[in-house]
Amino acid sequence: MTRHHSNRSDDPLLTRRHGALHSHPHTQVSYVAEGAFNVTVDGITTTLDAGSSFIVAPSSSMSR
Repeated sequence: MTRHHSNRSDDPLLTRRHGALHSHPHTQVSYVAEGAFNVTVDGITTTLDAGSSFIVAPSSSMSR
């Protein structure tokens, strides 16, 4: 699974399948290009497959 930050670099970045609970001061938008993973936002866990996307509001707690 890779993660791409379009505002930082054209190089894809490897992402962990499990991350610590955290939040961002900005809205986060993510798109799953391939594979699948679980994302937890404000205590609700959802499995996302290729072609899925999600939006996380500022200051919401999340983990991937």
